[in-house]
Amino acid sequence: MEFPANAKKAIAATFYDKKIEILEVEKTLDEEGGAITGEQIVKTSFMGNVRFLTLQEQQTELGLTKQADVEISCPTSTDVTVDTLLRYAGQTYIATQVLPRDSHLMILGAKWPTV
Repeated sequence: MEFPANAKKAIAATFYDKKIEILEVEKTLDEEGGAITGEQIVKTSFMGNVRFLTLQEQQTELGLTKQADVEISCPTSTDVTVDTLLRYAGQTYIATQVLPRDSHLMILGAKWPTV
């Protein structure tokens, strides 16, 4: 049974109140052909719900074994895959898992190291 569209809209209107940016990293080649990682630019954004995780929460509530620092729930139509860079509140995360649910996507992310 498919989750009704009107229920998805009600969830979005109630819970998806945080702006999350999808980033793209500029890459160029130097004179010798080596890859240079440039700055992160905003490709697009979406609205979602953000929850910060501790390792204990991950293991007891979600049954996860991979490290994740943030859980983002968003509409199922959001175009996010594993390894997508996301930014929320000035912190960059890499999507480690994207798990579809009936009413939403659950994105788990780990902090992306800053230079």
